[in-house]
Amino acid sequence: MNTRILEALRVVIQEFQDNPYAFLYEEDIRATLFHEIRKRIPEETAVTGTGAPEQAYRLRHVYCEYNKKIDIACLHMTSKLDTTRHKGWDTFIYNVPVAVGIELKYRKIGDVFSLQESIKDYKKLKDNDVTHCLALAFVQNKNELSDFLGSHVTEEPNWSRFIEKPDGIFVITKTDILKMPG
Repeated sequence: MNTRILEALRVVIQEFQDNPYAFLYEEDIRATLFHEIRKRIPEETAVTGTGAPEQAYRLRHVYCEYNKKIDIACLHMTSKLDTTRHKGWDTFIYNVPVAVGIELKYRKIGDVFSLQESIKDYKKLKDNDVTHCLALAFVQNKNELSDFLGSHVTEEPNWSRFIEKPDGIFVITKTDILKMPG
């Protein structure tokens, strides 16, 4: 995985761990992570269109809510694009392969959903042929961690394990980064 993405993740995870209440909603985490990644990956790539409506596009490499499916998507711009039009339009620009897909969940005060939601997110990324899949669950109140995890077992917390293989389901609390086995 791109080291610039890992650095952005490190910054946001550290900010969350320093003060989980700096983020009131999942959108706050997404916006901060998106900003940190795009700040590090500002490049654009020229893409040839079919003239419907443009002959050329300049696409960025990082998007939010990409194709209404992925919270943050880092596109695989070196892939050969399928320039098939839909209803006469160059909608292929919305279906560039995704190199890194990041799905976020945020269990804040008052929420009751479980890790199962992150498991579904990870499966969604895999089903969309994302190369590197990250489902990150931020748990604001560590006292609710056991309720969030339910019967799921996690591996020992370890930042180096996270950066060695940043693919999978991770749970972030004020003090730990837990990885789901598998």
